[in-house]
Amino acid sequence: MNISCEFLLDGEKVRADVGTALLPAILQSGVAVPHLCFHPQLSVPASCQVCTIGVGVGQERQLRTACNVMVEDGLVVDTRSADVLAARQQALEFALLRHAADCPVCSKAGECEVQNGVRDWGRERGRFAESRSRRPQRRLGAGLDLYPDRCVGCSRCIRFSEEISLSGELYRVGRGEVAEVDIAPGRELDNPLAGNLVDLCPAGAIVDSARAYGPPPWLLEGVDSVCTRCSSGCPVRVDVYRGKVERVVARGLPSAGKYWVCDEGRYGWKRERMRLSQPRMRRGEREWDTISWERAFAEVVRRIKHLQTGCGQVAVFLSAGESNEVNYLLARLARDLWQAEHVGLFAHEIVATDQHFGGGFVIRADQAANALGAAEMVAGNGLGVAAHESIWAAIEQGAIRAVYVLDGLRATVLDERAKSALSAVEFLVVQGAIDSELAELADVFLAGAGEFEKEGTYTNADGCVQRVRQAVDLPSEALPDWALLLRLASELGMDWDYAGIEEITAEIGQRVQGRYANFDYWDAGAEDRGDSAQAYGGGWATWLQRKGLLAVEDHTKRARR
Repeated sequence: MNISCEFLLDGEKVRADVGTALLPAILQSGVAVPHLCFHPQLSVPASCQVCTIGVGVGQERQLRTACNVMVEDGLVVDTRSADVLAARQQALEFALLRHAADCPVCSKAGECEVQNGVRDWGRERGRFAESRSRRPQRRLGAGLDLYPDRCVGCSRCIRFSEEISLSGELYRVGRGEVAEVDIAPGRELDNPLAGNLVDLCPAGAIVDSARAYGPPPWLLEGVDSVCTRCSSGCPVRVDVYRGKVERVVARGLPSAGKYWVCDEGRYGWKRERMRLSQPRMRRGEREWDTISWERAFAEVVRRIKHLQTGCGQVAVFLSAGESNEVNYLLARLARDLWQAEHVGLFAHEIVATDQHFGGGFVIRADQAANALGAAEMVAGNGLGVAAHESIWAAIEQGAIRAVYVLDGLRATVLDERAKSALSAVEFLVVQGAIDSELAELADVFLAGAGEFEKEGTYTNADGCVQRVRQAVDLPSEALPDWALLLRLASELGMDWDYAGIEEITAEIGQRVQGRYANFDYWDAGAEDRGDSAQAYGGGWATWLQRKGLLAVEDHTKRARR
């Protein structure tokens, strides 16, 4: 049990937990203190000296680094005294001795903690004029480049490799002026969390080579969202420029102790298959006709009604990669209209086992983002998930004549049994966004939302319900998946009256209840209460920007609701 105490901060009383680090307590109270080497989930070397504060009164007062002072009852702290500010200036000057002034060409400019610190607490001009030895840029691996001249010796990257990724590839070579970060002999930077080093580096010494010539950070629109590449559901920020996704970065949530995203979540979207943006209908063995939405819906309605009139059954497959709202609507269609006896769930292949890292970070073996939520949407509609084998057998026996599949995953993997059965069914409708094996088998394909075009909620493996936000617009011919199902239901004679996806979320709370009962779509977790952060310094420094403590332009303030 944490014991709270009271201490004095710049003459104001502040409460915090006894024995916790003083620096986070100061920041949480709304007082800005710069810091280059500190990160809340890494060990504390207190090496940069930038977070200097005054501790104590009178003869007992000392200048200390706030990162390695522990909170205790009755502590007296000042952050604005002349000697404190002078000490910070000197520490920043010392850091700049090793840091090349490459701001005009550095991809970190605009979100650089050194740049921010010098502007807010540093001297207008440095007093040192030592000659600098230029050290060449080199590749670290995993698509990352090292600029040794920009390194300020904070050691965040080294501590991350030792304490979080547990891979230990990085170490410090040399001493004093020539000290720099390097790869250990015989090693390569290839751990699955390596991309976090770009966010973590405060000075642009480690950069993503693919981003070297991209638009600068201040032109990006950041959208708070959730990674959907495994069932961990890590908080991320999707950065967009002129309607195109430029990067995905970790979105730190200090209150939840979350600061990282794996490289699959960071870069995996770049490997997506071809986007299918229009409805289409099969013509022949390997040919399709692009059709209008009116014709697509008419064909689905006509064929399913015809097959059901002939005593055929309709099987429905929900998707563990699709949102709760879309799965809920399709489950309602299966129950209320088609009286489906066979409701399946397409998950994703399980990749080996969960990978556990330092700080409690986990890459889940279950690559489906919403397996738990999808199953709960089925159960919430009074249905059960049927075994795939029973559905394939019913198709082969002629009992099932039409199948509707929600292909919400990035690449649904079909085994030979599934391919054979789905190829044999009389009418197959696939709702999705990419050119997958399922899309190739479809008689009618209905084009829905792609990965960054979705809105809705997902339930991760820990049972946490989180909101995924749309970052880019859909192609003009495609429809949001929930709106697509709403329109299909209308064509089928269902009187559904949802004005927006948030009303579907509210109905889930009423009917499915449980963890969904009190979920507020417009207040979907800590990110909407000002506790969200961007990735600079692992999400910590930009938390200050969101609180208005730093005067740096924060593009997430333009984030979509």
